[in-house]
Amino acid sequence: MHDDLLYAFELEMSKAKEAFHSTKLDLSFKHLERAHVLGQMNVIAHTRAHIWMFKVALKRKDFAEMFAQSIRIPSGIVGSFLGVVPLGNTGGGNVSAIKPMDISEDLRSPLEYSATMEEKMNRNAQYFLRFALAACFLSAVADRVGLWGNAGEPGVVWGNMKAFLDYTHLLLPWMPRALSDVCGYIATFLEVILSVFLLIGFRLKESSLASFFLLLSFILSMSISFGVKSSLDYSVITAAAGAFLLFSINLEKRS
Repeated sequence: MHDDLLYAFELEMSKAKEAFHSTKLDLSFKHLERAHVLGQMNVIAHTRAHIWMFKVALKRKDFAEMFAQSIRIPSGIVGSFLGVVPLGNTGGGNVSAIKPMDISEDLRSPLEYSATMEEKMNRNAQYFLRFALAACFLSAVADRVGLWGNAGEPGVVWGNMKAFLDYTHLLLPWMPRALSDVCGYIATFLEVILSVFLLIGFRLKESSLASFFLLLSFILSMSISFGVKSSLDYSVITAAAGAFLLFSINLEKRS
């Protein structure tokens, strides 16, 4: 959260707690609604506001509000993480959880400094795409070194490096076996390195483009040797499209 937004949020939370301890529960809830508006794009702030709303409802013995907050705490976590929240919503059980609402003038100023919903959704989507690509690469490598199980066990494609190198030679039958083995080791090395780069965000434009070309080489080899259906069955085309999308996002940022 931006400093101005964090300050405004903490100020409302402080006033809500002060009113709560003075048993001014209506006033406390009002400040929590304002805090909710300010903090709903941040997972921790959003969750804190709902937890305190639940505490107020508990002290009031308002079971309908307690039920509403018990639903909104987990859904709010997901919504804030994805950046999908109804802007201006006050968060109480007396309003729809998905209804955007007008933001009062005095709360608009700190909110202007915060990331927009679209920006946060794009950022989180990019994080998820990076993780998904890295997970695909690392899962394949884990299979080759036996981490998912031994060859022949359910769900295991190779189970050891020798089986993977045999598969690589089937993909590249026009190559001498020694050269296809080198290609198999290079592909494995690249998958590990690119996974690390994607996870830590190192040179994303270059890493995502390299991932795209690596996956494209898999698509071409699989399609030529086994038919295009094989690359569709293993979602290699989908992964390549994701890598190219990640490259295009970061290309726009650098331009």
